[in-house]
Amino acid sequence: MTARALVGVCLLLVSGCRDLSGTAVLVTTETMGLEVDQLRYEGLLDGGAAFQPAVRPELSAGLTPSSTTVRILLSHDTSDQLLDVRVVGLRLGVAQAEGAGRVLLAAGIERLVTIRLVKQAVTCRDCPGCCSAAGACVSPSPAACGSAGAACTACDTLTADTCGADGRCRCGASAPCSDATGADRCIAGVCRCGDGAACGPGRECLQRTCQCTPASCSGCCQAGQCVTAPSRTACGTGGSACLDCGASACSGGQCATALCNATNCSTGCCVGAQCQTGRQVNACGAAGRACASCGSGVCDGGTCEARCGPANCRGCCVGTTCVGGSDDRVCGKDGVACANCDAADQKCRSNSCR
Repeated sequence: MTARALVGVCLLLVSGCRDLSGTAVLVTTETMGLEVDQLRYEGLLDGGAAFQPAVRPELSAGLTPSSTTVRILLSHDTSDQLLDVRVVGLRLGVAQAEGAGRVLLAAGIERLVTIRLVKQAVTCRDCPGCCSAAGACVSPSPAACGSAGAACTACDTLTADTCGADGRCRCGASAPCSDATGADRCIAGVCRCGDGAACGPGRECLQRTCQCTPASCSGCCQAGQCVTAPSRTACGTGGSACLDCGASACSGGQCATALCNATNCSTGCCVGAQCQTGRQVNACGAAGRACASCGSGVCDGGTCEARCGPANCRGCCVGTTCVGGSDDRVCGKDGVACANCDAADQKCRSNSCR
């Protein structure tokens, strides 16, 4: 038999609750430090609902105490039946934790049961969008992107401006802007390098401009462009500056004798037939070798060194390394030093601790 007659569910601290008598269960719920502001009580007898689910307090008034006790008063015809009690901890109306207990009812007697809540794993069954940290099904957006109930992720709003139907961050209808697309930002659904168009083959977007660098060019760099078919007047390899071989041949990207060389440019580096100081970011080198572009790094004594900062990092910096900046322990953007949100008991949201 399934009993459905609930005479009363009341908190022990409520005036008049102590005067109730009859077949009852005294339920003590321990939240164990969980952040919940309401408790929902459910009961089953013989597989059917013993009473309508009840929420206490009816209106949230801050976090619940670590231990809360309610009395559930039932009709006498439930005697000698097993009552399964389930308690769900809520935060802002969303289930956060749950626990259950079982008690044998007896006519006119109050039974005791203690239930400890356990934090729920966040799941969003049958959710077409993404699942928030609070367990809510969210419609996809750049701030909360995902599909099929997967965990929501925040898109990098510098490189993406929408969440696609597949639950992935996109710039317009295309993939997010990146080094692979020769761009560093998404503007009105179009990938751009700085304020200009995306960089073409052989160049990468650094410091908001398209540059020819060792990372982007397998040939040599001349006037900011990548030369992939070396000649006597533009000879080189590995993304270094093209050299002018003059009357000598260019073989395998190397001049037999370049017009600018270690003899006439011993303290600097060479671009074409010109000797440079070798101390510039876009012309770094020494001993008459071909100058190199340091890209996003710095030129230190004729040698390119790595650097991380606002000019070359959209995320945050860990030493000289640029990381995404969306992790709780390494959070940040625009090339600042990464922050540890965990240490401040915060979360990394849109690359900021909150």
